[in-house]
Amino acid sequence: MPKVLIGSEEKEFDAVIYVDVTGDDTTGDGSRKKPFRHIDKAYSVLPNTGKACIYALSKGDYELRNGIQGGLKSSIELTYAVHPLHLGKVNFHLYKISHNDRIKMVFLNEFIGIIFKAMSSLLNQYYERFESNVTLNLRFSNCVFDDQSYVASFPIVILNPNQNTIINCFEFVNCVFKQKSSWNDNPNVDKFINCAFHSSTITTQPYNLLGATYDYHNRITTGEWKNKGTGENLDGSPAHIGVYGGKYAWEFDANAQISFEDDIFTIPRDTEYPINFKVNPPTSNLPAAGSTIMTSTTVGNGKIFSATLDKTEWNVVFSLEVI
Repeated sequence: MPKVLIGSEEKEFDAVIYVDVTGDDTTGDGSRKKPFRHIDKAYSVLPNTGKACIYALSKGDYELRNGIQGGLKSSIELTYAVHPLHLGKVNFHLYKISHNDRIKMVFLNEFIGIIFKAMSSLLNQYYERFESNVTLNLRFSNCVFDDQSYVASFPIVILNPNQNTIINCFEFVNCVFKQKSSWNDNPNVDKFINCAFHSSTITTQPYNLLGATYDYHNRITTGEWKNKGTGENLDGSPAHIGVYGGKYAWEFDANAQISFEDDIFTIPRDTEYPINFKVNPPTSNLPAAGSTIMTSTTVGNGKIFSATLDKTEWNVVFSLEVI
């Protein structure tokens, strides 16, 4: 069974379908080496049973042409996830609501580490809307609902939830909600755990932060909550609030080592700088990200690269091509 890295752990699925902004829906087959370009294409080849994952290999913009509901499956356990190097850099653009608003979800569908951006016409309403008679098994973990500049909206609603509606799971865990809201939640329907809201009235559920502000990287900047919030899990243990906390925290541990996977280096933000690392055989193509300055010295058959980094940088990622 294939495995993929989600957060800091490997997870096993019956099927993993890969998407990439450089992928191709015609020549691709959904494998890691030949990913699809669009989520809709990946969705079309999902199995009918078991556990499956649609996995974004690269940062950038993807589309859910039929909205969140257009990406849900009723007959399988489905996970949408992002390579850890690209947490906070993968956007799902939503183009529709109520595509399948009475779906019967037998198994859990989960979105992990995604930034949702809705078309402006949708934000007069919601990101998604379900109707009565729906069966929900739906969780959002470490996701951002991002459209702060538009009019008031509520993330996801169920109309007439008391009419033959079955809620097995409808959770938002360590999420950030940047939009204003004119709605209040129904705690008997949805559950918010360690979430941060721009709105100051959206929920009365505990273990959440209201009236939050954020920086460019969705770190909380509200007073004592700057960078990483402190909250409490439902079992009383300490927990961070927002996307930098929880099981799928966007940031690697500050003590993590420089990691190398599939020709990509990642360096945790709190690493002591400058750093040196050696690549063998030598390479002439090691582009730097952001304000990073790279220099290299050839030593024998290898090159030693020295990096001087801005400590406020996001995850610093180097793309490596060995030639």
